[in-house]
Amino acid sequence: MIVLNNLLLHIFVNLFFVTIFFSFRVQPKHQAWKIFALASLSLLLCMTFPISMKYGYRLGLGMIPIFTIILYGRGWGPPVLIALMVGYRLFLGGPSGWMQVGAAIPAICAAFACRTYFRFYEKRARLIVSTALSLVGALGTWTIVWVQGNLTDHMVWLLALYSLMYMLTTFTVTLLIEVMRENRNMRLEMQRMEKLGVLGDLAAAIAHEVRHPMTVASGFLQLIQEEKNPGDKRHYITIAFDELQRAEGIITDYLAFAKPEIQELESVEVEEKTRQVLNLMSSYALLHNVELTNEIHAGMRVCADAGKLDHVLMNVIKNGIEAMPDGGRLHIAATRMQGYVEFLIEDTGVGMTMDEVARLGNPFYTTKDKGTGLGLMVAYRYVEVMRGKILVQSEKGKGTRFSIRIPISDK
Repeated sequence: MIVLNNLLLHIFVNLFFVTIFFSFRVQPKHQAWKIFALASLSLLLCMTFPISMKYGYRLGLGMIPIFTIILYGRGWGPPVLIALMVGYRLFLGGPSGWMQVGAAIPAICAAFACRTYFRFYEKRARLIVSTALSLVGALGTWTIVWVQGNLTDHMVWLLALYSLMYMLTTFTVTLLIEVMRENRNMRLEMQRMEKLGVLGDLAAAIAHEVRHPMTVASGFLQLIQEEKNPGDKRHYITIAFDELQRAEGIITDYLAFAKPEIQELESVEVEEKTRQVLNLMSSYALLHNVELTNEIHAGMRVCADAGKLDHVLMNVIKNGIEAMPDGGRLHIAATRMQGYVEFLIEDTGVGMTMDEVARLGNPFYTTKDKGTGLGLMVAYRYVEVMRGKILVQSEKGKGTRFSIRIPISDK
């Protein structure tokens, strides 16, 4: 029963070690000391609680962490771990301590010999190599027992079981590592393809949006050059200039999304900032027959970029006004909640479906007939950089509610 319990302990320790080892190893800047500490703990547990101590032989699977570190690790870990194994084995003592240390040397040397080219092997070759190393380690133990004349029938069966479990556990550990490596590589490839897909869509959208005003400007400039067209052509220049400004605005918004220039966050007074924005947007609301109402509590301050906060609030308010083509009411409120100041902007407009809400903030997505979607995309980006959040609730035909949360200022 003790043999079975310790065998299961060794298998569990090695599988646990491999799982955590890989989670450390795949980090962009993994810390070698964590991997070494984990391997050392696994090694010491296997040596402290051996599978069997028949005739003083401490049989265990402690060499598997060493093989793993040698084949998959880098740096100073393998030699230090080997030194720890030798020192602890001699500390445990026993009549065959030195001989068992010597029996491990061929397998360790073979592992170092395979280390250089191991990463270039295919998955099947790696499984074969690692399992062969465990076989070499098991044969070393067989050799010691045979040399010392203790190869009895009982010992043969024990060593056969030990060798089988040694090879099966090593095979399983290597297979687990390879599966995790494949899954990680597949996940990284999917992320890379997704980024390339987004970049392609973004490039196509930018090209489409910029091409139209550039085509219009180019066409009117060509008309100006033609001598056959009589009359004053200055209005052509005005149209071309407007279209060029539109193209410049699209590029500016894209650059603001890609690299928002927030120099320094400051303490902004909420009531004053909100009323400034409402004063600026009042004429636009009046033009669209929209009533602006507000409920702003005094004494609140947020940590934000004042100019960027203006852009966010004005863009959301402008979208809310345009979502009410037949007029309506737009309500703005600001309240304190759990480390944030929440700006609530609620309209009674056409509303959106759940799919439309989910796509808000995506490049060049808009629900308006005329628009690029860049304004709201930049607004989302600014809120993100200011460590805030945007939440949207909407129902088709009943209106939309934007919740913009900006961190409270400590000053």
